Amino acid sequence: ARFLGVYAGEAVALSLLAKYKASRVALAAMDTARLSDTEPRADDVLLVLTAQHLLALYAAQSDDRVSMLWTVAALLEDGLRASPHNPQFKFLLLTTYRELGAGTALHAAFELLDVRHVIYDTLS
Repeated sequence: ARFLGVYAGEAVALSLLAKYKASRVALAAMDTARLSDTEPRADDVLLVLTAQHLLALYAAQSDDRVSMLWTVAALLEDGLRASPHNPQFKFLLLTTYRELGAGTALHAAFELLDVRHVIYDTLS
C-alpha cells in the first residue's frame, strides 16, 4: 500500500475493517462463553492490523486526519470491551489519544496498563 499511495491504503484499511466486523459477527454466533476474558480472541489480530494501518495513514495524510483518529479510538475501545486484557489495544489507544490531545482519555487508558504489559513490551 505504501507504493500505491493513500487511496490504496484506505482500501486496505477498509478491507481489514470489513474482515474484522465479519469475524466479530462469526465469533458472536459461536460459543465464546467458555473463553476467559484474559485469552486473546481470534479477531484481535485483525483489529490491531486495522488500527496500525489507519495510524500509518494518519501519519501520511494531510486531510481528514482527526476523523481517522476518532475511528481508530472507537475501534480500539470496542475491541477493549471484547478483550479487556489485550495490551496491544491499550498501547495503541495511548498513541491515538496522545495524537488527539485527549489528556483525560490518555490518563484513563494509561491506568488500564499493568506493569507486566510495559515489561513485556520493553523486552520484545
